[in-house]
Amino acid sequence: MRHQEQLHGRADSPFTIIISNSVRPYGYEINNILALPPGFRYRSRYRRHWVRVDRPVERLPGTNGLVILRCYEDGRLFPIRKIYVETARKVGDLLYVEYLLRDWIKLSSSQDRRRRQVDRFNELVSASLVEKNEPGTDLRQLLFFGADFCYFLDEEPPDEAPTTDEERWGNIVDELRRIPVYHEYDFLKVVQLRDEHNRAAPIVDGVGYRLRPFGTYELEMLQRRHVLESDAPATPGNRLIRLLLNEQDYRAIEDTFPVSARYDVIRYRFQTTSDRLRKHSFMLLRNEPSTHSRDPDQGPASDRPAPSLGLIPDILVPTIIDRTRGQLAVLAVRAALAALLFTAFVAPHLVLASAESQGTVHIPSGQAIMPADAAERSLGQLALVTLVLVLTGSFDTTIRAITARLR
Repeated sequence: MRHQEQLHGRADSPFTIIISNSVRPYGYEINNILALPPGFRYRSRYRRHWVRVDRPVERLPGTNGLVILRCYEDGRLFPIRKIYVETARKVGDLLYVEYLLRDWIKLSSSQDRRRRQVDRFNELVSASLVEKNEPGTDLRQLLFFGADFCYFLDEEPPDEAPTTDEERWGNIVDELRRIPVYHEYDFLKVVQLRDEHNRAAPIVDGVGYRLRPFGTYELEMLQRRHVLESDAPATPGNRLIRLLLNEQDYRAIEDTFPVSARYDVIRYRFQTTSDRLRKHSFMLLRNEPSTHSRDPDQGPASDRPAPSLGLIPDILVPTIIDRTRGQLAVLAVRAALAALLFTAFVAPHLVLASAESQGTVHIPSGQAIMPADAAERSLGQLALVTLVLVLTGSFDTTIRAITARLR
């Protein structure tokens, strides 16, 4: 039932519109919103005077919605991504809205047709705004209940409609390059995350990718940087796109790639090392250096470009390191073995007596035979050594080494 609500929304629910401006620091968010696959959770925050809802904000959760980017310089609006609002919380004069990322908007692969689509989209949204959308000024209506203004995009001819997530993402990014702050901006997209058996890592309840301890993974990314036609002969600067990992949870195999082109496919490889049952963690994608747009202080005032966003902020990829059923079964066996070894260490006579009563072990009497106390002492020492190996996780390695030596 909940899944159906996320896909279609409630029949009586309004539609939530969230607008983000292309100014610092809000322009940073679009790269993050575009980068993560459907199913991830994201959060926006607004002061109450930016919110224009004609119903209580408590009605925001459970609604479908749309994220829109507004170009501050000319007021043009760009549809970005569909969402499903999960929670809305008021803290003082701030409103925090958490939503699940869904499909990218399907803008046409034809540049001319795509511009006409954006023009029509702007007409529909502008007609529903309470305040006039004046270029170069703040729009004081950034969150409101509206309609699904992208309904007409499904009427496009199939041969011009994008068919994959990568195409949808690429068409949106290609349109955003016209905004001054994104002229020389690296957009990134998470394509997939797979383990050494080529199995896709699942996304758990919007929290993050579920990974297993001591696994090897490959993260595939798309990178795309657009320049205007007038800047086409220019060569993009060299950048390093790094995958930053928490050393307590991950061990990097390939984590840094140099990028000098406008588009590329990047694959990072790493291993998980966490031995906890369930641990929330994350990875960061960092773009450095030479990621500045043009310097706004250069040139005369008449042709001075718009303020740049500066360094591209990190993209957060949340993860959950969680054991599989097989690993839990092995852990249970290790726990039982550790309990048995601990008993053998602290009370070896009980273990020997139990084994002898069951006929598993028979200890004959005689002077040539090891005394009972010596047997108990040897059993206790052996149990201690084995217990240490089990607790430190070295038992399996030791057994394999001994087996290989015997062979």
